[in-house]
Amino acid sequence: MNWKQINWPRLVAGILMFILPFAGPWWTAEVGEGALEFGISPFDMRMVIGGQPLHSDLIDLFLLATKISFLVAGVFVVLSALSPRKWWSPYLCGFGIRKPLWSVVGIVVTVLLGAFFVNVFLPGLLSSMEEGAEAQLNVPYLAGASTAYLSFQSQGSTVEITAPLEVGLTGAFWLAVITVGCAFGSGIYSKRVSR
Repeated sequence: MNWKQINWPRLVAGILMFILPFAGPWWTAEVGEGALEFGISPFDMRMVIGGQPLHSDLIDLFLLATKISFLVAGVFVVLSALSPRKWWSPYLCGFGIRKPLWSVVGIVVTVLLGAFFVNVFLPGLLSSMEEGAEAQLNVPYLAGASTAYLSFQSQGSTVEITAPLEVGLTGAFWLAVITVGCAFGSGIYSKRVSR
């Protein structure tokens, strides 16, 4: 093996692709002091309500398939990094190197759309369910803190609920961004070395 021919940024991206599926959630949200906790990544979805975890076997199987696909893509990226001049290297790299990018884009779009739905549609939906109900939700779009306010009338008395809300991107998300950077860097490195 010729060490000078190895595409080092691609190799780093491939190794990070082995770590990412086990790094935990990329985005988390917490409402109240542990009343509702939520975390997502392309490989993991965690929801805890009042200390009780919720899960779906169907979602778990889908996420397992995503995890396996990402790991296979990582193997392909490592193989193409170790043998960049082989005829099959661009094909393996082409399959695997885009997965981190689309994973990061997918999480960002999902979180943005989810926050938009919660901010725009959910208060009206909650208010229309009960006469005299009022909901004010101001969920930060990617990261930050705010307060959720719910008010409704029940049997002649008004019930008001105010809860702190905190959302944020985790270190695993930033590791995925670094993986995307290494993937892009591998293309630049490949062009420089092939000259």
